Amino acid sequence: MNNEEMVLVIKEMLENSMDGLRTEFKSSVNDLRTELQGSIDDVRTELKNHMGILVEKLESDIKVLAEGHELLNNKLDRLETKVNKIETKVDNVDMRLGSVEGQVKGLRADMTVVKTMLLVLMRSSMSMK
Repeated sequence: MNNEEMVLVIKEMLENSMDGLRTEFKSSVNDLRTELQGSIDDVRTELKNHMGILVEKLESDIKVLAEGHELLNNKLDRLETKVNKIETKVDNVDMRLGSVEGQVKGLRADMTVVKTMLLVLMRSSMSMK
């Protein structure tokens, strides 16, 4: 075999070897792609499940807050009703107190008249003796 033939044989062997390496590399890349896609799908599924759980928890927490808010609103409504009743009672007591004050002033005036009359009677009774 001459040099040219040997170079051709070596070149053919290298090309065959390169073809095999290319095929093996493509196969490895495809295998890796398939494995990565499977891992990505697994992570996606796990993430969806986890997010679903978080959303359910958040919805539950929001529901509890809404219920608490409703209870507080009801309590405030009842408290407002009680305060309104108390204000009405205080207003009534205030009016009655004003009336009593007027009566007390009237009684004082009457007492002043009675005192004056008693003094006059006492003086006149003393002067008759």
